Amino acid sequence: MGLKVRLIGCCTAAILLVTALLASSASASKPETNYIGLGDSLAFGYTQQKFEENYPTESPTAFEEGYVTLLGKKLHKLEKEAGNNLNTIDLGCPGEVSDGLIGHNEAFGGGPGAEFDPCAYHNVDGFPLHYEHGSSSQLEAAFGIVSAAPSATKVVTINIGSNDELKVVHLCEEPKYIKEQGYGSTFECIALEAGEKGRYYSGGAFFHIISNTGAVIAALRHAGYTGPVAILGFYNPYTFILEDSDLLQQILNEHFEEAIAEGELGSGVVYANPFSTINPQGNEAKEHRTICKYTEMCNAHDIEVNNKAEEAKGETPRNEGDIHPTEQGYKFLAKLLYEALGH
Repeated sequence: MGLKVRLIGCCTAAILLVTALLASSASASKPETNYIGLGDSLAFGYTQQKFEENYPTESPTAFEEGYVTLLGKKLHKLEKEAGNNLNTIDLGCPGEVSDGLIGHNEAFGGGPGAEFDPCAYHNVDGFPLHYEHGSSSQLEAAFGIVSAAPSATKVVTINIGSNDELKVVHLCEEPKYIKEQGYGSTFECIALEAGEKGRYYSGGAFFHIISNTGAVIAALRHAGYTGPVAILGFYNPYTFILEDSDLLQQILNEHFEEAIAEGELGSGVVYANPFSTINPQGNEAKEHRTICKYTEMCNAHDIEVNNKAEEAKGETPRNEGDIHPTEQGYKFLAKLLYEALGH
C-alpha cells in the first residue's frame, strides 16, 4: 500500500512539473508588445512630497502611481487577453519641456542650444528614471524602440507643454522682463506670450507646444508606428493664484482639439481633456474642492515647505501646494486616457 501511494505521488508530481513547464513555455512564447509613455513629471508620477521623502536617492519605484504606470496595468490586461505580454515603457522626465523631449536631432524637429538639452532631472541632477536611455532624448529613445519592431508598439501617450507654460509664467512674474517687453501687467504678459504675439517662443507658447507635439508624432510615424496616439490635455492648478488663468488653459485645450480635428497632427490621434472635471466653471467653491481632490495644491506639508521657502527669499507666502496630481488625480488621468483610446 505504501509503494502504491508513493507511485501515485511521484506520478502526480511529474504531471504538475510538466504542466508548470508547459505553462512557463507558453508564457515565454507570448509576443512582446509595448506601451510607450512620453512626457514630463505627470508621466513620471512625480509629487513634491514623495520627492522630499525619498531625497536624495529618488528611486523610480517610489513614483509608481503616475498615469503611465496605471494605464499600463489596464492595457496589460487587454494585451494578455489577446495573447500578448505588454511592456510599459515610461520615458517620462520631471521638469521636461517640449524642446527637451525632442532633443537636438534636427531631423526630428530639434535644434542646437540649451533649450533642446534633454531631461535635466537625469542628465544634470543625476536622478534615475523609470526607463534609462542615457543622454538621448525621450523622442530619440522612443524612435529607436519603435523602429526596431514597429508592430510591437501598440499604444503611445504624450503629455508635454506644462513646463513650457510655466517658463513663460515665471518670466512674466519678473518686473525686469515685463519692463523690457513693454507689457502692462503680469497677466497681459502671460496672455500675449501664450498667443501669436509671443516673443519668448516664436509664434507663442501655445503654437510652440502643439507644433512640437506634432513633430514628435510625425517622427514616430516615420519610424513605422501606426497605432493610436493619446494626448493628455491640461488642467489649471493655479486658478486661485493667477487671475483668469482658467481661460488661458481652456484656450490651449481648444487649440489642441481643433488641431486634431483638422488633421494637423495626423490620423489616429485622440485627446483626453481633464479640464472640465478638475476645473469646473461657474462655481468657485466646487472648483476649489476639485482642485484639492485631484491635485496636491492643498497638501498641508507642501504648503508649509513652500511658504517657508518663499519667506526665506523675502517673498509673501502664497499658500501654494504642489501642482501635481494626488493619487486620485493620477487614477483619473489614467482612466481618462483609457476611455479616449476607446476602451
